[in-house]
This record gives sequence, C-alpha cells and structure tokens, in this order.
Amino acid sequence: DSTLTPLATYQEAMVGQQYDGYVVAIKGFGALVRFYGDVKGIVTIAEMSDEYVDRPQDAFHVGQVVRCRVLK
Repeated sequence: DSTLTPLATYQEAMVGQQYDGYVVAIKGFGALVRFYGDVKGIVTIAEMSDEYVDRPQDAFHVGQVVRCRVLK
C-alpha cells in the first residue's frame, strides 16, 4: 500500500521524486525495476544503498518492492 503517486509514464517522472516499484531482474551492474504500465528504470550498484554493495543479489531479490528516487 503505497502513499506515493504512481509512475505510469516516463513523462511523469520528476527528478527528486520517489516512486514505488518492484525488482524484475538482478544483473551484475544493478537491478531493473518496473513501475506501473511498462515503465522501467535501472538502479546501478553504486546507487543501491548508502552502504557498500558488492553483489546486487545479496541486497535485493526479484519481486521485492522498492522505493526509488529519480536521479536524472
């Protein structure tokens, strides 16, 4: 149950805003997150946490709901 505005199109994405999505894939470089519709974003390993993450699969799993901030 998110209190955040849903992100349904790429045009709606605003830098600095947070949106809830879920992890659809884990790769060596980070994670692929899906929002509403077919909107997807990449979370690189450097952006995953304030703490050091060596392997993305140790920090996240497919299906996990995550809160993301649009950086650019």
